[in-house]
Amino acid sequence: MRHIDLIVIHRNENGHTGRELVLQGQAEYNLFIRKDGTVDVVVPLEYRAAHAVGYNSRSVGIAVYGCFMDELDGRKCFNAHPTQAQLDSLDLLILGLQWWLGTKLAVNGHTELPGASRDPKKVCPGPNLDINAVRRRTGTKGL
Repeated sequence: MRHIDLIVIHRNENGHTGRELVLQGQAEYNLFIRKDGTVDVVVPLEYRAAHAVGYNSRSVGIAVYGCFMDELDGRKCFNAHPTQAQLDSLDLLILGLQWWLGTKLAVNGHTELPGASRDPKKVCPGPNLDINAVRRRTGTKGL
């Protein structure tokens, strides 16, 4: 198993399931949380997923279905807020990964990490998925 010390949280509004992401050629995350809280494995944890430039080898990428902004590119987002089921699954994944790996993990949003996105204007996961609240609920810190 590779050394993992970081979880990177993403948004993805393009697919409703991990399988859809794979079929669309977007297998960029290790795990995907559907709107109903179901968790799909996209890229198994023992493999590096290409989700955060410069951080992939040491991290697990978790994408949550939704936009998590009120507007994106001038259009209203229909999934602007995570569901309670998504938040519960995200918290349980973080806690479970720490237990399974036997270590505390840092938790960061994608664009909180310097240079992790090729798009300097990108906001990920978005202001409506509050990473600080996730950290408080799971007792974690960022890098």
